[in-house]
Amino acid sequence: MQVDGVSALVPYAGLEVTATFDDGADASEFVRLNRIWNNLDYANLIDVNKAGGAWEFINLTVSLHGNVVELLLINDLFEQ
Repeated sequence: MQVDGVSALVPYAGLEVTATFDDGADASEFVRLNRIWNNLDYANLIDVNKAGGAWEFINLTVSLHGNVVELLLINDLFEQ
């Protein structure tokens, strides 16, 4: 993950990640929070599965220590 534009380890404790579709349905099956195998106290990245274009948009929210980042993920594999 990046903090202020720099790759950084982020404490896993207190980290909240939510993923929803535009209709509010849970999209967490497509989002995985990765922790470092030899130090599970930290997370280092968020994987997003494009699932062959199964979804168009996911609203991703990441919260830690009162700081909130909201992103709109766009799946470039999606076809209507």
